[in-house]
Amino acid sequence: MPTNNTPFLTIFLLFLGLLRFDSFPGLEAATGKLASIPGLYVFGDSLVDAGNNNYLPISISKANYPHNGVDFPNKKPTGRFCNGKNAADAIAEKFGLPLPPPYLSLRGLLKREKRKSAAVTGVNFASGGAGIFNSSDQKLGQAIPLSKQVNNWLSIHEEVMKLEPSAAQLHLSKSLFTVVIGSNDLFDYFGSFKLRRQSNPQQYTQLMADKLKEQLKRIHDSGARRFLIIGVAQIGCTPGKRAKNSTLHECDEGANMWCSLYNEALVKMLQQLKQELQGSITYTYFDNYKSLHDIISNPARYGFADVTSACCGNGELNADLPCLPLAKLCSDRTKHLFWDRYGHPTEAAARTIVDLMLTDDTHYSSPITLTQLVRTIMETAPPSLVSKARTAFNSAAAKAERVFTDLKSDREEEKQSTRNVNDSQEENEVKTQGWRTAHIRKKQEWQNKLKNLRIGRKEVEDQDKVEDSAMAAPFYDENFYILKAKQEQEAKASDVGCMVESLNAVDANSIPLASVVKQLAVAIEAGKRAKNVKDFVASSGSSSPVRERGGLSLSAVKSLVLGEKEDKLGFDSGDEDKLVSLINALFNVDSGFLSRKIVSDLESPTNRSSFAKDLHAAPPSSFVVKLAEVIGSFTTPRRMALFWCRVVEELRRFWNEEKHIPWIPLDNNPDLKSCLLHQWLQVINCCLARKARNVAASEALDAVMRQASSANEKSDVSESMGSLLYAKSNSGELILRLGVYNQVENLTMLETGEPVYSPITQEGPLLTEDLIRETEELVLRTGSMGAGCSQLLSDMQAFKAANPGCILEDFVRWHSPPDWTENGNMSGDDSSPVRGQLSTRMQKEGNLWRELWETAKPLPAVKQAPLFDEDLAVEGILNYLEDIPAAELFEQLFTSLVSLGFVMVEPVLATNDDLSKLFFECKDYVVAICQGGAWTDKLDDLCQVYETVETMLLRPEEVLRSMKQTEESPSSGSETKRRFKRLGFIFRGSKERKQTRVPSETEQKSTEPSPRQSFSSLFDGKSSLFSKRPPRPENVTLV
Repeated sequence: MPTNNTPFLTIFLLFLGLLRFDSFPGLEAATGKLASIPGLYVFGDSLVDAGNNNYLPISISKANYPHNGVDFPNKKPTGRFCNGKNAADAIAEKFGLPLPPPYLSLRGLLKREKRKSAAVTGVNFASGGAGIFNSSDQKLGQAIPLSKQVNNWLSIHEEVMKLEPSAAQLHLSKSLFTVVIGSNDLFDYFGSFKLRRQSNPQQYTQLMADKLKEQLKRIHDSGARRFLIIGVAQIGCTPGKRAKNSTLHECDEGANMWCSLYNEALVKMLQQLKQELQGSITYTYFDNYKSLHDIISNPARYGFADVTSACCGNGELNADLPCLPLAKLCSDRTKHLFWDRYGHPTEAAARTIVDLMLTDDTHYSSPITLTQLVRTIMETAPPSLVSKARTAFNSAAAKAERVFTDLKSDREEEKQSTRNVNDSQEENEVKTQGWRTAHIRKKQEWQNKLKNLRIGRKEVEDQDKVEDSAMAAPFYDENFYILKAKQEQEAKASDVGCMVESLNAVDANSIPLASVVKQLAVAIEAGKRAKNVKDFVASSGSSSPVRERGGLSLSAVKSLVLGEKEDKLGFDSGDEDKLVSLINALFNVDSGFLSRKIVSDLESPTNRSSFAKDLHAAPPSSFVVKLAEVIGSFTTPRRMALFWCRVVEELRRFWNEEKHIPWIPLDNNPDLKSCLLHQWLQVINCCLARKARNVAASEALDAVMRQASSANEKSDVSESMGSLLYAKSNSGELILRLGVYNQVENLTMLETGEPVYSPITQEGPLLTEDLIRETEELVLRTGSMGAGCSQLLSDMQAFKAANPGCILEDFVRWHSPPDWTENGNMSGDDSSPVRGQLSTRMQKEGNLWRELWETAKPLPAVKQAPLFDEDLAVEGILNYLEDIPAAELFEQLFTSLVSLGFVMVEPVLATNDDLSKLFFECKDYVVAICQGGAWTDKLDDLCQVYETVETMLLRPEEVLRSMKQTEESPSSGSETKRRFKRLGFIFRGSKERKQTRVPSETEQKSTEPSPRQSFSSLFDGKSSLFSKRPPRPENVTLV
């Protein structure tokens, strides 16, 4: 009996039939259409960027200015570096596909359906400024390098694989993967003396081809089979290069030579890649160098009149300035080859190049043309059952081989470790659990402990040389772990439940244990051998003194073979509830978890944190410090890393649920003197606060609009309401004010005499230390101040919306008072407005402010395109925290925890006449070492100094007794005396470093700000470049 689904099924089968008919080889000749491809996926740089950079938080490489997109269908900038559509768009249109949307526009819960649809038809991953090398993106930087573009593709690949497996495989094999990249790497090479010194052009271009090969293999491994690879064009013939190359404006042949070298290496690499992949890849290489050369040599043949200057710019060859709002446009954009000074093609040029790709002539393409490549789709038979089985079998065999290789290496490591074990019964009983020690109360035990810390006894040194080969950390001394403890007690110390109980019972007046600090030191050393935390978790089975795996379990082997995750590897099944409670305590601000009493009668609260800032650590009471103590309490680096992964998951949940991270300021700009981890968490909290303000501002604006609409309908606008909601023009017309914050005292508009109101303006980007450094380098390298111009333009638009009838002079008087000089009526007569004049720089011809003012439209801040995308910024931070280098993470936790210990102990020891000198020597030593560039090489010394300070606090009488005995009998062989001799040697060795160390925060109060801080001021509200803006409102209210 027919069901209700019958009509739908009939239509669906008919639709499939139409698709099959549309794919017939004869259709191209009959209809003039090209053979269809199911999807188009684009990787590359600004030549094909569809707007991804618009979603990067602080990228200066954006094409979101008015002239960009002037010929796009909606006449608005889309992020494409041209006047309309780029080459990737032209290819999509040729094959009847929708324009591939930028990948970053598909992120977020509201874009889920759009993401699913685009995943099948095509996505654009390209990013302006991107390169083959990762140097184009340092952590959270200005562009998305190719490796990260491929990572983004793999996330889209997951959507494609939700199709039926054979359908997904067929779709990927027939789709076209386009790669257009390499120009920025070459720009970097001839712009960097360091790169040119490291390698010659031949070596560098070969390295470029090799790195590209790696990424192409990654794409191929995901199922891609058809590639369009576009070579690098003549970057020496761009308008910017011509303008710098003498008055004849000739091409830079040196730069062009490097392009030729790279293209030659690229062609050879593609040939080798096809051989390595046994012909499973079909590609066409388009010689963009040759095509551009032919167009420049014979422009009329291709319909161009100008092939040397830029269409959008200013100055000589229109190449002195990028395509900013104050740039000038050429009269006929269809006759220009280049759009801007960087050599981006106009839409007309992009379409011409794509037409050359699609000809059957192999003059520009090899080994086949793009048209021929697409025709092979119809010639490809669907994979047979046997081929599918062979593919699955080969994949499983490869995974199994990797597993058994790991098992074999583990067994060999176990045998080697067994050979290095000392035969003594005492050492055989040792269970090396990191740097964790038991409490030592007797004098003899204390002296034994000091005995194992000293350096100088030859027999211990010799023993270390043998044992170090089997240890994870180079500073490991097995004597340190001889603790006379029973097996049951050691097992209990490693139990998660016992650890949680001990953390909950921490005394508020105690300092972090030295054993916790030492375990973080062990993790730092182990983390140096891993790329990131995930790799660290996978490879740290033998990185800890406690070797967790004598062999892999059957379930672990099964997970590796099947590609599954074993989420609880490293923890017992019974630990789950305890870990959850630990996470809850860490993220609960009301729990009092690990609360410390940080008080001091010697210093103010501001100066108490100066030591943390000297170490570039997190503040003593911050979330990072609590996290450091928790992670350092785990007994193995693997567990430490696994717990960190859980913390990142909780941070992501807090963001999604719009909860602030506890013990982090709710709405402060990043503290550049703290560690990066603390700065990133500050950004997350600040973004939450900003999003709340944006919602409130948008709701308030809507309320104003409704109120004004209601008043207009009733024709009842009171005088008080009129001055608040409206501004009167010269003609007497009332114009609604939008986005008003408050009225500026004693300031009226020069033309209308209406009061000036401060607008609500967009807040600038939240810059952490690493982003400031990268942005500074980019500005110094390119000379671009795009971010500053965007902020100034935004302020002008908001000011115009809040003050209808205003002029540039009104804006300058409000935004930059030093640029306005009053010289008008001073008699107190208010009948005529006060007049004056702009400063000399404002009056100069071509002044940036005047050009931007003419471009600005009255638009309140909440209706403008955002200058800073909070969602994208936080997503980038969380993604980086998931893949943070293990050593980088543990280093920040180490310094933060050490800082807490010193801050807490200082009020006690600084007032002790007997111990204060030794304490301050310890403190100065730690500061001097940590401010050096290679402080992780001194981890052993730093741990020893910290333990000395802990002993000074807990057992001061023993330290005094040992110091006194050392002074009375310096030649004695006492281990305690040698201990303090060793500390004295350390401190003497650091004196020279102390002479030149970076001054502390208290010593910097009267000094000028650092260059990095000065640069960051370009983006805040008190910039000397763009002058000052009103303070950010705490409670947003629009009137």
